[in-house]
Amino acid sequence: MKVVLARRHACGSVGLRGLFAVLCLLAVLFCIPPMRAHESMPHVLVINSYHPGYSWSEWEVYGLLNLPLSALPEGTEVLNRPVSYYQTYRLRIIGIGLVIGLLSTAVVVLVVNVLRRRRAESALYQSNERFQLIARATNDAVWDWNPGTGEMWWNESYRAMLGTPDDAKPGFEAWCADIHPEDRAHVVASLLAAVAGEEPTWSAEYRYRRSDGADGFVFTRACFLRGEGGRVVRALGAMTDMTARKQAEERLRRLATAVEQATELIIVLDRQGTIEYVNPAFVRNTGFMQIDALGQPFWFLFEAPGEVPPLELIERRIQETGSWSDRYKFRRKDGSALSEQLVISPIREQGVDTVGFVLVARDVTNEMKLEEQVRFSQKMEAIGLLAGGVAHDFNNILQIILGHTQLALEFDLSPSESREGLVSVKEATERAMQLTRQLLVFGRKQSMLMEDLDPNQLVSDLLKMVRRLIGEHINVEFSPRRELGNIRVNRGQMEQVLMNLCVNARDAMPDGGRLAINIENVSFDSGFCETHPWAKPGRYLRMGVADTGCGMDAATLARIFDPFFTTKPKDKGTGLGLSVVYGIVQQHDGLIDVDSEPGAGTAFRIYLPIVERAVGSGAGKPGGAPARGKGTILLVEDESAVRKLATKMLERGGYDVLSAGDGREAIEVFKLHADEISLLMLDVVMPNMGGREAYERIAALRPGIPVLFCSGYSADVLEPGFVPGPGMQMIQKPYTPEDVWRRLHDLLDPTGGAAGKSSGSAAP
Repeated sequence: MKVVLARRHACGSVGLRGLFAVLCLLAVLFCIPPMRAHESMPHVLVINSYHPGYSWSEWEVYGLLNLPLSALPEGTEVLNRPVSYYQTYRLRIIGIGLVIGLLSTAVVVLVVNVLRRRRAESALYQSNERFQLIARATNDAVWDWNPGTGEMWWNESYRAMLGTPDDAKPGFEAWCADIHPEDRAHVVASLLAAVAGEEPTWSAEYRYRRSDGADGFVFTRACFLRGEGGRVVRALGAMTDMTARKQAEERLRRLATAVEQATELIIVLDRQGTIEYVNPAFVRNTGFMQIDALGQPFWFLFEAPGEVPPLELIERRIQETGSWSDRYKFRRKDGSALSEQLVISPIREQGVDTVGFVLVARDVTNEMKLEEQVRFSQKMEAIGLLAGGVAHDFNNILQIILGHTQLALEFDLSPSESREGLVSVKEATERAMQLTRQLLVFGRKQSMLMEDLDPNQLVSDLLKMVRRLIGEHINVEFSPRRELGNIRVNRGQMEQVLMNLCVNARDAMPDGGRLAINIENVSFDSGFCETHPWAKPGRYLRMGVADTGCGMDAATLARIFDPFFTTKPKDKGTGLGLSVVYGIVQQHDGLIDVDSEPGAGTAFRIYLPIVERAVGSGAGKPGGAPARGKGTILLVEDESAVRKLATKMLERGGYDVLSAGDGREAIEVFKLHADEISLLMLDVVMPNMGGREAYERIAALRPGIPVLFCSGYSADVLEPGFVPGPGMQMIQKPYTPEDVWRRLHDLLDPTGGAAGKSSGSAAP
């Protein structure tokens, strides 16, 4: 066998891929010494004896370097054939690769774990920061408790709520100590039972005690984090301070109790005035159940809904003064009425927007009765004063009458002395008549024979007398107005009112001045009446009398309508003038208002209701003695002396007279002389049967028979608000022959137009 040795560099005997792999490994391993030794070793090709040998260069020429061993003849061996680094150090390379792979995997796993841990730590940090921010931002007291160790943490709100000192160490025992002693046992037992059980949460409401000793209410809710075996490893709780809410609830409870138990009627209205709530007192007082009232407009409660001002006016009044109040009558379910003092106040949201109203009604029925009793007591006191003044005046009058009568009876007086005495007696009697009428007006018992009058004509006629009475040193101003409303009044009384006011104005201006009388139409609405308590809603004729006199101070102004109160000397006034004025105005359903200041004069304003009626002529004033009459008069008078005197008056007037002592006797006389009797003259108040009943029975026998009622009282004895009808008049005692003759003439003489009159003037 031939052996051929050949020497070559490894770089020429390895393939490109082997070289690339070697370079890659060299790059990985940085430098491997065995590789450097092989690069200088020769490579020898040994061929067996059956084949010729070739030099290495020949193999290169023939391109056999890459010839696979399978292509060589059998038995051929290659000695020192160049081999790859991988084939030589395969196990080492594989081992190194495995080590590098394992190390790389470990590094990757380690890096991933580190990154995950950092992300988890970051998330935990952010979560903890978020929890801390929430715990600081919330008003609730937050605590964190580990039941196993007893450790506890709480936030600043916990310290602020319970007043815990800053140096106090959080702990479960400290938490328990903050619970009110009376609630501590059951609260702690409830919490421990929840921890030992399986509930995920726990809540309780209890009292706490601050470090300063103050008590409060708190609501606590806790959530549990359970570990192995269901054991609680962490409890997180939040405490909400309920003290303010509990106090508000207590106030609301007390308010609701007060509203429910109040004796006043409390009604809650919405913005449109619809009833939303009524308290039990409403049910007890009105008889309406809650279901009857809810949803109804509030004015359905009033006896006269038309008198209630609209809600817009009430609200405007509330905006001005803060509330609205007035006195009205409520209707009960059974139809009866209750006098109620009402106060309506607003219900506001945020103190600005009105969302409703609350109406409080107080029953003043008994109070009004007490007020009436007080007024009666005051009236009785006034009557005592009145009696003293009347006794003085009447004693003087009676002295004149008695004295002259006694002189005439006991002494032989000359005709001139007798006439002088009779004139004095007549004047004294007229004074007594005037005083009696003033007393009736003061007591509102004056006969009220009403007629429709034109105010301009009434004042114009009176001013002719007023100018002569007050003197030329006072300038009287009056300008008639057009389109004035008519008034239904008693002419004589209205003249007396104006006369009294003008006389007072004259006395207030002894050195002269100006007296202004003005008349105009006015209307009062509910808003005006609220600010002027003396007023009532309606249309009125205002008659003003103003002077430029000395005026009055507030104390005097408060008493000017008291009877017998006067600032004049004793011989200049009785103190009844303004009392009479007030009584007349009230009797006519009117109003009176006065303004006065010292040195600035006085202004009286009288308001009389306007009526839509045609102006009547009335009976007019006497223009002289009437003509003698004729006919038969049935005179019915229970006082024999008055009956004899009246008989003489009638006979002197040309009439035939049939007389009777009471109503029963009058009926019998009428039945006997029915065809002869032309007119009835009946006293109103008589024993057995009064004049009104006697007239009704006689009128049933002869309808339309004229009648003249006579009374020393008032027309109210016939019936309240009595107004004579056609063929019917009334005369006030005492009367003069001229008065009687004129009334009889008006009733019996058709040409005089009086027979068809519906009213006449009061006796002068």
